[in-house]
Amino acid sequence: MTTKVLASELESYIIIHPSIRQSQLRKLCKEKFRVDVSLSMCGIAKLVVFSGLQDKYNSEYGKLCDYAEELRQTNTGTTMKMQVDRNPGCNPMFKRFYIYFNACKEGWKVGCIPILGLDGCFLKGPAKWILLSVVGKDGSNQLFPVAWAFVEVECIDSWR
Repeated sequence: MTTKVLASELESYIIIHPSIRQSQLRKLCKEKFRVDVSLSMCGIAKLVVFSGLQDKYNSEYGKLCDYAEELRQTNTGTTMKMQVDRNPGCNPMFKRFYIYFNACKEGWKVGCIPILGLDGCFLKGPAKWILLSVVGKDGSNQLFPVAWAFVEVECIDSWR
């Protein structure tokens, strides 16, 4: 059994249990496939799975430009800004994304108290982004989403 085949067979299990030890993977292979594999082979298979996930993750960020363009065409009045770092010879690297839907803009103007709140949360994953959100309060004293931003650092510059 090659490491690629092993990685393919164990991918879903490794994704669900990312901190699984090589010895546990080895035991799983013995029980599930009746194959004795080395600890290093299990470690390499785990690296292959994580490398593939990173590639998928990066390709999904590549679709953000298409998403932004679709929003521009279909949501008139929506404010959206996307910033990427462009390095010669490399694909553009996503830096930050801000969106303020026209429907949220109009809804806030019509039915909310004219006070805004800002909150943020740290996102887990290969890239440690921060999700910032601006919310208002509607007439029922409920939170009303107004705008969102995905940023690399929570600072004033991220909102410019």
